[in-house]
Amino acid sequence: QQRLNIREHFSKKPWSAELNLKTVKHLNCTSVVVFTKKGWVQADYDRWSAKLLEDQIAFVVPSSHAGKPNLRFAIVNPTTTIDTIREILDRIART
Repeated sequence: QQRLNIREHFSKKPWSAELNLKTVKHLNCTSVVVFTKKGWVQADYDRWSAKLLEDQIAFVVPSSHAGKPNLRFAIVNPTTTIDTIREILDRIART
């Protein structure tokens, strides 16, 4: 079983300063990750999420905490690959 250290993945990218990431909890195969992107408003998160779903990459829902928008994804499918997680992280950074 491979594991992806999300913080390590971020730190190696030149765009890492634009994203704020928080791992909410770990329960066996489940991880909930919440992240924000500097300068984004709710419409940006909605648009990005819809495109990711349209491209059949993942279902990452826009959410909010304390009235501020964010993205949240829960990794519950045991067949989710590290490459898929990397693609999700890279896509938000490139947008």
